[in-house]
Amino acid sequence: MKYSVVITTRNRRELLSETIASVLGSVEKELELIVVDDASTDGTREYLTTIRDSRLVIENLDPHRERSFARNAGLRLARGEYIMFLDDDDLLRPDALPVLAHLLDQHDDVVMAVGGMRFLERNGDSTLRHMVDREVILELWELLMLGWWSNSGQNLYRVSVLEKVGGFSEEYTPCEDREFLLRVNRQGRAALTPKVVMHYRIHGGQSKPANLKELRDRVYAEQLEGLDSGQKREAIRLRQAGTQLEEGGRMALLRAIVSWPRMMVHPALRRQVWWAMRNGQMNF
Repeated sequence: MKYSVVITTRNRRELLSETIASVLGSVEKELELIVVDDASTDGTREYLTTIRDSRLVIENLDPHRERSFARNAGLRLARGEYIMFLDDDDLLRPDALPVLAHLLDQHDDVVMAVGGMRFLERNGDSTLRHMVDREVILELWELLMLGWWSNSGQNLYRVSVLEKVGGFSEEYTPCEDREFLLRVNRQGRAALTPKVVMHYRIHGGQSKPANLKELRDRVYAEQLEGLDSGQKREAIRLRQAGTQLEEGGRMALLRAIVSWPRMMVHPALRRQVWWAMRNGQMNF
């Protein structure tokens, strides 16, 4: 089997039903969909038993264990060569898996493939989140240290690489995805395509913890450990630039460019940088 898609869920039955349908509606029929229910109390477990599709694998957790544990449970069950972790409130495009797998098939040294994304607003409108203008192979780790990110459903990984890095760190929820991406991308390069592969749904059930910045800073600090002196200097420059970008405004953007001038020509950043120079704000 080539594809495993893992969805971890807790108390989002209505959204989950549409997310599952988006995966089972893929043009790639030879896949497995692993749904890990993290002790839901809203009827999710009962709902899952009503789905009649041999591609569906259900894992029920009890008691509640949080996302990293649930995702690792899904990873252990995966039989595919490639794997995706799709959030339970997002929607996968029908051609997402072959679009991303093409990049992994073509480049043996690439550890993951990343597609484009659209924000799907509550009123049905959608907004493109710009990624790249063309397919590129690059060192994604440095972009991640800068503060760039990709949502779980944009990414298709080699299972062999995830087994090597040990899956998700269960010390982190949230920020487990950012810490995970950083470790994965220390293993090799990533392939990016501008083709949209998923829709990130905006809804009232989303929230961010008050200490999110503190958690992210901890992730970045841990990445600096174990680097040699040259790598550490570059990583510190990236974090300095990333912190300046978070401040917002044209002057902060200019200071970030001085800290890391490569962003002016970087294939995944240059369009955003020039646009930010016009409107005074750069958002990842």
